[in-house]
Amino acid sequence: MENFKETYTHANLLYNIGKVDKALDLYVKLFNEDSTRVDILRKILWITFNKHDFDKADKYIDLYLDKFPHDLDVLSAKVCVLFNNKSFHEALTVCNKMIEIDSNSTIAYSFKLSILEVLKRNTERQEIIDFLRKDKPEIFKEINYFDDNSNKEASVDKLCKELENQKASSRFRDFFDDLYYNDLDDLTLYDYLVYDNKEDNNKEFNTLFSKAKEYFDTEDYSKSLDYIKWSLEFYPNNIEALIFKSIVLLKIYNYNQVLNTVNLVLELDKKNIPALAIKGLVNIDLEKYDDAEEVFKTALDLDLDNVNLWRTYYMSLALNNKINKAFELNNDAISRFPKNQELHKDRKHFIDEYGLDDDKKSLNHIDNEDYEVIENTVNSTLDDFFR
Repeated sequence: MENFKETYTHANLLYNIGKVDKALDLYVKLFNEDSTRVDILRKILWITFNKHDFDKADKYIDLYLDKFPHDLDVLSAKVCVLFNNKSFHEALTVCNKMIEIDSNSTIAYSFKLSILEVLKRNTERQEIIDFLRKDKPEIFKEINYFDDNSNKEASVDKLCKELENQKASSRFRDFFDDLYYNDLDDLTLYDYLVYDNKEDNNKEFNTLFSKAKEYFDTEDYSKSLDYIKWSLEFYPNNIEALIFKSIVLLKIYNYNQVLNTVNLVLELDKKNIPALAIKGLVNIDLEKYDDAEEVFKTALDLDLDNVNLWRTYYMSLALNNKINKAFELNNDAISRFPKNQELHKDRKHFIDEYGLDDDKKSLNHIDNEDYEVIENTVNSTLDDFFR
């Protein structure tokens, strides 16, 4: 058993330093010795798939789906393999199964549209596009099937790229989605922004701002945006209103205007953490991970006692495939906030998904003395963005 553990550790080391083929040989050897090791099976599956060794990947995909038939990422990989083998009808069946499992699966609809395109089932394809446009606009926007690009030729490389983008660690991606888009146990970003208008003596401003909030709550973002623009005619540099405007724009995916708005806020107050946080999120959505990383580091430098800023920074690093550096920062954050459970969950994810050393200590890799780990710091929550 000790030899097995040593070999596994060695394989992980080889993988982490980029010697993927040698790591794969060891993973296969280990799986042949113990076929109950699902973690090793996943590693073999994704390594062979990413190498486009689809025949070998298919074998391990099927083994995995026998155990976990509802794993959408692996089902997506199965679609890619079937597409590569020109088994389009079978691939379509898998897509339909994915939609049964998760009716909001963007990649399932995207793959299905690509396959219908190849099969020249244009009427059915257009019906799905119309359905998404009407009933699932967020999926429609994400797939981006507009008239000007709907005729792009489908290919296995295109499908694999979509899967790669989706897979880029769901925990890291979900963190950003949850932080800004969904209701959390604590208040949302929006809830913290609406109380202090800073223009208490202007009745017209406050009335317009209140109407903007009302329409936001009912998800009528177009009217909400109108009212917030009218309120800004009274006070064009009101930071609360500008931040609110950026959130409304974020809800309708108008990224260029979001960036213009938060950049204006940062001209007025270069240390405004909500503006930096929103700017970082937009860069995440645009997959400009280098820019997101820089913005989140700037925000963290401004408030080292904010646990969410530590998380946004190292999550952006992870999305940028800087896994080791992200893991080191996670270790530093745990040393600073030892009782924060989310940090420990993140750590477990790094260890389980990437085979990092469970006993690895913080490397204190950041030279800035302000990052010095301290004890007995009160854990921060989302409201720390707006202290």
